Amino acid sequence: MTLQLGLRDYVANQGNDFSGRSTIPPRLLPLPCTIIDREERIRAYWMTELLDSISTLGAGWNSTISPPPDVSAVLPCSDSIWAFPEHIINIWSIGEFHFSSAFSLCIILSTSELWHVHRFLQQSFDLRIYEQKSRFQAESQQIDERLTTWRAEFVAAVYRLINTEHAQEERAEMDPNIVLTNCILDCAVIILFQRLSPSPAGITAPCDPWPYATNRCIYAADDLSAKLRQASDAELRVANPNLLAAVFAAARFYLVYAKAVGAELPRNLRVLVRALRVCGERWELARRLGAVLQAAAAEHQVPVFMSSLPVQFFDPQFSSLEVGDAVVDAAGALEEVMGLGVLGGAGPEGAVGCEAHVD
Repeated sequence: MTLQLGLRDYVANQGNDFSGRSTIPPRLLPLPCTIIDREERIRAYWMTELLDSISTLGAGWNSTISPPPDVSAVLPCSDSIWAFPEHIINIWSIGEFHFSSAFSLCIILSTSELWHVHRFLQQSFDLRIYEQKSRFQAESQQIDERLTTWRAEFVAAVYRLINTEHAQEERAEMDPNIVLTNCILDCAVIILFQRLSPSPAGITAPCDPWPYATNRCIYAADDLSAKLRQASDAELRVANPNLLAAVFAAARFYLVYAKAVGAELPRNLRVLVRALRVCGERWELARRLGAVLQAAAAEHQVPVFMSSLPVQFFDPQFSSLEVGDAVVDAAGALEEVMGLGVLGGAGPEGAVGCEAHVD
């Protein structure tokens, strides 16, 4: 879509050079006439690429995600400039739009860093074969180290962004795009490693669990929970809907891991269920995913084969995206029996946790 509209050409050429041919002629849009039009096209292109990446995270098929963009590709302008009245933006020089923003940070993660995760997940690994398992471990660890490096750069960039763009805001770190970027990064780590985490009884695992993978999943789920614990109900109500998949992936990992090792449900699970409950006031999908998690928590001591949920929910070989349709289909029936209130009652910190890492 962005190719046919000419948006990709525009971004790749930094909005300036149209002397050459379009990669997919003819363009369906005329050239922009104003700075506003220019910026809207840049944002439309990157939002399409961002959604394409994060909505297919965990897909076991070739989703033809675009390769990482050229480092010279132009990104959206800063949030402070974009908030100016239109007549002020229209007299701004195009060359002065090279500012960072929370939206740009989310774009960089989704279109550049996650591309390596997508490429890895779309490979076929038979984890029953020692050589393929070893290659899976080596390549996934390399990608994880890359994501860890980017996380440090992201934290530093957010700190600079808050000081330069949002110094007067009390909770600038809870900007929806900053929260989404943080949670998508954690979700990527979980999806990257969950296949080598422990499986519950009744699920046939292709190999023994890898402690490194399990610890990284626990770290990512804990980090995501810590971020959402800081979010107020008002902030969750305006959260990006793509946050739901990341929350569900972390909560599902907690439930499956606790069932696999025979531990109590972690207290962080309450944080994630609360996030989905509040988001569910606006998004139907959040309410349904929350019902699934409530049912899984209620059946924590129930064998997998007796669960009301699809068996794939408890199998770490399937990503949350791959089991999404099955569990959402089951959510309608589950909502009718949600009077159990297993995650209700005590406050969000009242449950006994199981946060110890694997040795």
